[in-house]
Amino acid sequence: MISSPANDLSPLPSRDLEEQARYRALVVEDDPQWQARHRVILEEESYQVETATTFVRACSLIKNRSYDVAVLDLQLHAPQEPDNRDGVFLLRWLMRKQVPVVIVTAVPARRLVDEILSSYGHVYEIVDKSDSEAIAGLAACVEKARQSSFPGVPDDPARFREVDERFERLIAGEIERSRTGWEANHLRELASHDQASRATVTWLHLSDLHLSDDKTLRSSTVLDSLLVDIERQIGQHKLVPDWAAVTGDIAFSGQEKQYARAAGFFDRLLDRTGLTKERLLVVPGNHDVSRSLVSTGARILGDSLHDGKTISEVLGDDGDRRFLLKRFDGYARFVGDYFEGDANLDSDRYFYVRKFDLADRQIAVLGLNSAWVSASDRDEANRLLVGEEQVRAALALAAEAELRIALLHHPFRELRECEQQTVERLLCQECQFVLHGHGHRTDLTLHRSPDASAMVIAGGASHAGLEYSNTYNLVQFNPGSGRGHIVLRRWSGEGVGFWAEDNLTYRNVKNGIYQFTL
Repeated sequence: MISSPANDLSPLPSRDLEEQARYRALVVEDDPQWQARHRVILEEESYQVETATTFVRACSLIKNRSYDVAVLDLQLHAPQEPDNRDGVFLLRWLMRKQVPVVIVTAVPARRLVDEILSSYGHVYEIVDKSDSEAIAGLAACVEKARQSSFPGVPDDPARFREVDERFERLIAGEIERSRTGWEANHLRELASHDQASRATVTWLHLSDLHLSDDKTLRSSTVLDSLLVDIERQIGQHKLVPDWAAVTGDIAFSGQEKQYARAAGFFDRLLDRTGLTKERLLVVPGNHDVSRSLVSTGARILGDSLHDGKTISEVLGDDGDRRFLLKRFDGYARFVGDYFEGDANLDSDRYFYVRKFDLADRQIAVLGLNSAWVSASDRDEANRLLVGEEQVRAALALAAEAELRIALLHHPFRELRECEQQTVERLLCQECQFVLHGHGHRTDLTLHRSPDASAMVIAGGASHAGLEYSNTYNLVQFNPGSGRGHIVLRRWSGEGVGFWAEDNLTYRNVKNGIYQFTL
């Protein structure tokens, strides 16, 4: 029996279990009985266990989380051909993350077993499922694997080139020996995905969630189906996100109860994608402002800023920043608590730069605040500010990154004339991507100049209500080639409502996928 990908979720561990667990273990197994058996054995040994049923789910967890040991089946979810080799492709990811592996499988081919042992030194042991004595000793085997020294140095390029070459030969041999055309094509597809995953950066872009106090089933319909659709698209397109962006308007009016609902939604989003909180990057929007906290003085100060010099002076003054940022108290408490101090918003940190290594290069994500003078419904049409000071400070922190991606809530057209062109030129010249929301419609704009090119992606509204064209997107980009594609998704309110390919926003976008080159 093989469970469906939609049910391929590890339940979030309880706080008590997290505190008691000494080590983290990943179990990759598509048979629910074997999966449950492994979980019981490891939890009895005080391991915190997460599970994956499918290849894509396992990729997501391995890429984005840390484990002390893994128990891996070589045959994963592939109902058309039970004798598949999906698990083999996970070994390279586990090696790069320095995770020792115990393989528990029914694959009988001794040749394949020998190839794996010779190619992947981090495989501690291969256990045959038909060997009851070996299965009974699985806990001890896993513990020995965890304690074993890792034989490779992950930062050694020569070591990885050697392993990669062996891996390519192994897969080429498997394709040549495949008994069916389907199996050969399946292995080629996985090899292509494996190569793309190592050369590309992939992210999920949500925006304008507008989470309110309304907890009715009607309000939850779009969000619940959104999570299901995200997981389905990750599996269908094999776009395992390295990180996710939410470009503002998390709440409806910046209230505590609304952020409590946001925390629950984010928990489920992270569980569906396999991401950690460190890889969920958010910025505030105008709906994250608590307008009752905007004093008359703060409103007057914000309205008076109409030249770059004064704006920079205000942003450079700690007292002025604290005065203006008071409106984000609810948002600040939420991000401080939920992200456990990694995303604080205060007078010293009203923007952030998050760096991580992907596709063999450093990536920097700039989280900018475009709502710091937002105070009323009059905010539209050239009334908002980012501030050249904020942009230049963030770019300075991201200067060494090879790929820079800026997040903010508002489009450039909503900024005041005194800085609109300056902020747009700075970001589009120094960043390869600018992601924003606010407009409640998807918009893709490729900015080109003699000096640079940048893709500006307006994410639309992911949750504006049942009657609206809610949208989100998944992006994959190869920094080496400059090529990428965007999967565009759109909510339809027809019938009971469903998510579908967005073929309506642009005439020349086919099958909801836009291909581009920077």
